[in-house]
Amino acid sequence: LIAGLLGSYPQVSGFASSDLASNLLTDTNNRRNCQRQQYCQAKVGAHVHVLESAPLPAATSSADAGDDNASSRLEKRLLDDFRIAGGEVVNPYRILNVSRNADRQEIKAAYRTLSRKYHPDGMLQRNDDILPGRCNDMDDVREEWERIKLSYEILTDRKLRIRYDRNSALADPAAAVGRAALETIGWGLSGVGKGLVEVGKMALNQKKTK
Repeated sequence: LIAGLLGSYPQVSGFASSDLASNLLTDTNNRRNCQRQQYCQAKVGAHVHVLESAPLPAATSSADAGDDNASSRLEKRLLDDFRIAGGEVVNPYRILNVSRNADRQEIKAAYRTLSRKYHPDGMLQRNDDILPGRCNDMDDVREEWERIKLSYEILTDRKLRIRYDRNSALADPAAAVGRAALETIGWGLSGVGKGLVEVGKMALNQKKTK
């Protein structure tokens, strides 16, 4: 087409006409290629921007899942003897509201107090309409009483109590370390308090001797 247009002019003919047509075609093709490259780059850039802005899916590790399953199985095996019928593992110290160093007398006193409050037969005999604690019905009362009984059995049986302390520490090492740290801090504060008392006594004795 370009060669035809150029050939219509008498001053442009022969070899000159052919060279000019070739140059024009080359320029046109270069311009189209440049436009095509710019379009492709713009499209790729937009696609990359979308990928960068999109949230990455959370990575899941089969190793982590395996560790969780192993921990659950270990906890179940260690604490299986300390469950009520519904499957809940009891914490006897929390349920009886006694310290981990509580002696037998403290445990018995706590058990008697809770027995008067939660024993289902006692509630029926009193014909008490007010349910204890957070219980909503008699089923809740019976379940709480089951927790109290099991907690008392664990803490009054020496071997069972030792086994519970050991197994609960193995099942939840972080909680065991936290308790040990608190006990250490408490012991340290108690030691400081005793030291201050002794210092006070010494000061009083020196004052009396003067």
